[in-house]
Amino acid sequence: MANAWTEVDDIALCEAWEEAVTNPPPRGQGGLWVRVQQIFGQLRGPDHNRSVDALSSRFRVVRLECERFDRYFKRVEREMPDLDEDDQKAVALINYRHDEGQDFKHVSEWEVVADSFINYDNAYHVSMSPMVNEDFNEDPEIIKLRRSERFVKPAAAVLSPYVAYKRLKDIKAKRLRNEDRQIEFIKHWYPNCGSKHLSLIVGNSVGPNFWESLLGMDGRGWLSDDHIFGWMIHMYHSRNESDRWSILTPYFQNYFRYTAVDHTCKGYFTGQVDPFPSIHTVDEVYVPLYIEGAHWFLGVFNLLNYTLTIYDSLLNAFEKERTDVVCHINFVFDHWLRIHGYNAHRPLPLTYPFRVIYATDAPQQSGVLGDCGVWVCIFLDRLINKKPLNDDKDTQKTAERMRRQLALLFYDSVLPDTTTDNNLGDDDPVLEM
Repeated sequence: MANAWTEVDDIALCEAWEEAVTNPPPRGQGGLWVRVQQIFGQLRGPDHNRSVDALSSRFRVVRLECERFDRYFKRVEREMPDLDEDDQKAVALINYRHDEGQDFKHVSEWEVVADSFINYDNAYHVSMSPMVNEDFNEDPEIIKLRRSERFVKPAAAVLSPYVAYKRLKDIKAKRLRNEDRQIEFIKHWYPNCGSKHLSLIVGNSVGPNFWESLLGMDGRGWLSDDHIFGWMIHMYHSRNESDRWSILTPYFQNYFRYTAVDHTCKGYFTGQVDPFPSIHTVDEVYVPLYIEGAHWFLGVFNLLNYTLTIYDSLLNAFEKERTDVVCHINFVFDHWLRIHGYNAHRPLPLTYPFRVIYATDAPQQSGVLGDCGVWVCIFLDRLINKKPLNDDKDTQKTAERMRRQLALLFYDSVLPDTTTDNNLGDDDPVLEM
């Protein structure tokens, strides 16, 4: 007598079925359930082999119960959209136990195959006519099983274009709904959040005005150096050791203007201050620049051809002020390199040390908010990650999406406050990036 089905068996069966319907076997190689049997054997080993009939019969039982629970889950999803997915599942389990008089025992199996049921049931159907072309040398039981499924090929391999598009659209819509709920939470949370420390902004705390300006709730939307510093640290988190770029802090512009050269400034050059790499290991250095009290833009120093490229989202404004800042940073950066021994043998320049280039293809901001700081973050992301620089049909919407991304990122980096009553509570959502 075959061993009783265990939870491990059921999970392996569901995983085998999902793999089989996602990557169906070619016709003439035994059909769907023979493929399921092969995968199940690989997952559970030779000591747990099951016949095709046993596998298909057990799967129908598990599938029936999973589909029954899925109806409870879909109802909670519709009626309680503000809950996150784990809470929706918990409510659905309670409702199932109340209505069915027993616990739902296949949660893990449901998590494996729930989405695949939708794909599989929307695949192309075939005629049940006896004229269907089949290999009559196959086992009659296998032919019977194939007919019972009523599909040529299952799952994503043969989803109609409409079904495939609708599923992707539904996934995107759900993600946007989740983001909308998270952003609304942050809008209600920040006015009374007090002072918070962020893992992306070490050594400094931020208050409600940090979130207010980031979300544009103050009517201006001006990003501070804290916002840009936090995005810089985020970019460094994804940097590989072999990458040949560096980003200097948004405070670097003021070195040599208001303060003397200090140990930290030297650490940016030597790589002794984490996460900055040694300048000797990079080819490009990105420097956020600003016109005091008015405007942010980005400068990119190329150490191979000695150029300074300016990316500005308001290229036709602040021309005189921008020229002054570019002139200042050009000489400051060259001096910073020289005092630490980088290319000190080069003769002192009679004009600009770095040839200045203005990127005329940089996207230009629009809208009522001061999005220049937002566009510095976008430029950093696109240039470093080799993305198209200018593919924006609506730069205002692009900036709005970036503000949302920044808000979710910074909220996710909020550190627990162990000294005040401003701790993140258990009810505060964890925002997934």
